[in-house]
Amino acid sequence: MKNSELQDLFVEYYPALKSFAVRYVGAAEVAEDLVQDVFLRLWEKTNPLQGVRDVSAYLYQMVRFRAIDYLRSEKTKERRWRSCRLLCIRCCPCRWKGCVPRRLPRG
Repeated sequence: MKNSELQDLFVEYYPALKSFAVRYVGAAEVAEDLVQDVFLRLWEKTNPLQGVRDVSAYLYQMVRFRAIDYLRSEKTKERRWRSCRLLCIRCCPCRWKGCVPRRLPRG
């Protein structure tokens, strides 16, 4: 795929793909990064759309998968952070007394 073809796809689909990603991740800045990452991955491949019948559906699917990966990653980070905070609170409660709420939010 030529750079000009990829650029044309980017110009055509970027706004709609960004809006689509925002619905998944809830933040415009994150959605922008995800969509740009999808196009970067396409650019890095030799023949990224070979055999693809519906380019639009393919791009939306790539953004969807990238958003899901991002959300999984964020969920894992949050889980690790909560575990770390709980361990720290148990080890040295005097240091964390005013910093961490008594009850952690569920979720």
